[in-house]
Amino acid sequence: MTRKLTAYALMAIMFVASFTACNSSDPIEIDDNGYNIEVLYSNTAITSFSLKPNTKVLANLDSVYFTIDLVGARIFNAQPLPYGTKITKLLADIGTNGSSKIEVKVTDSKVMKDTTLVYNTSSIDSIDFSANVSIIVTSLNELQKRTYDVKVNVYDVKPDSLYWGKTEWAKLTDNGTPKAQKAVEYLDKVYSFVKTTDYSLTVIDGDMETTEAVTFPAEPNLRTLTASSNALYVLSTTGDMYKSTDGKSWSATGMKWNHIYGGYGDKIIGNKYENGKYIHTMYPASADFTESEVATDCPVSGTSDMLLFDNKWSTNPQTLMVGGRKADGSLTGEAWRFDGSKWSRISEKSIPTPCEGMSLFPYFTFKTSTSNWHVTEYTTLFALGGRKADGVNSPTVYISLDQGITWKVADELAKLPMYIPSMAYSQAIVRKSILTARSASGKWQETAPIALPAWWMIADNGASSRAIAPIKEWECPYVYLYGGIDRYGNVCNTVWRGVINRLTFKPLQ
Repeated sequence: MTRKLTAYALMAIMFVASFTACNSSDPIEIDDNGYNIEVLYSNTAITSFSLKPNTKVLANLDSVYFTIDLVGARIFNAQPLPYGTKITKLLADIGTNGSSKIEVKVTDSKVMKDTTLVYNTSSIDSIDFSANVSIIVTSLNELQKRTYDVKVNVYDVKPDSLYWGKTEWAKLTDNGTPKAQKAVEYLDKVYSFVKTTDYSLTVIDGDMETTEAVTFPAEPNLRTLTASSNALYVLSTTGDMYKSTDGKSWSATGMKWNHIYGGYGDKIIGNKYENGKYIHTMYPASADFTESEVATDCPVSGTSDMLLFDNKWSTNPQTLMVGGRKADGSLTGEAWRFDGSKWSRISEKSIPTPCEGMSLFPYFTFKTSTSNWHVTEYTTLFALGGRKADGVNSPTVYISLDQGITWKVADELAKLPMYIPSMAYSQAIVRKSILTARSASGKWQETAPIALPAWWMIADNGASSRAIAPIKEWECPYVYLYGGIDRYGNVCNTVWRGVINRLTFKPLQ
């Protein structure tokens, strides 16, 4: 009697063979000619695929990793080749467990006629992988065939191109026109202060927001508002420093400063003006820190908010700030770092257009190794906006891949869309959210992002994000731009919420 298998049974065998070991007690299915069905299926399975070396096209081309999807009958490189790689005349190595014939079918090519090539290990026929390419594998008994679609992906833009994805905006306040504002991250929440007729504080904790009135002991200069790890600080318009642990109750510190650079652990750092000189200072005082005169090329006001980070070259946390106004009144585009005891200018290639009030924040870019084409994620610094020496706000976005040492103009897709105005003194805060759908909360008004090229593949549900398998939710780091000063000197009553991603491919399962 002939033992026949249905298509569903064959699929079941395929899944079992892929994920479990063979049990010697399991029955062996045999076809009419006496062949083991599982062996026949494995004879149509492609076990390896790679491109042959060609240094004229790309170094280490044979090291590019290809995924072989036996279930979906697809072969592809999830990490695309660098922008500009020519894939119209390449050779391939194809491996199977044993088959009677391997054919490569090429259609819709612009450089060769539609053709079907018979492949063997010594094949010298080049393949146009920019066309539709498929591989047909025939089993040993020539009764089974399987066709695999092959795609060699190549970036259509330079690798550092980033994209302002899902972009939404909301109002800072519904209680009038803001005259001053400042938002800071404190105790893993966002504290947003706004002055209309009076002062108010909105505390943002995830999706929860609470707003209440605030009274300061003296008129504050909200631009100087800063958070340490355990307190909030602000200078009055006359330079007197005040402190609060909850943002509502403020007390005098007895200090009089010119400018606060930012927080450093449980302390803050800034400068004061004494005896005709600007002096670097710290509060509360530390035995490891000695006050010193501010260098002539170091800014004394108008700096970006300060970033605090650790690195492998230093035992102490490092801070970083960019831009600002120097004691002589001129602007700078340099980056400065503080290591807990001393200041140093670190930028070897500074931001070319000096500005005050730039927005500085960390995000991500990716670098591909040309030896094995492995992709590594890097923290990338972004500096945007600010006011130039001519009083005009800058629309330019700059990035640094080396923690502020060198700066360059960001690629086209990283630039701010036209509907986001150029601003100075806006605050950029990166907050992570877990997304389960693309829908926004009621307070956010969505703005269509700039048009994307056709090759850009967006993740499920249209959410530009980094996927967490299985694809039921996404960890999505949003960039929030709070307030700022527009081109006319008005406080912007907006919070922009965007997602910046480098080529976001649909995650594979």
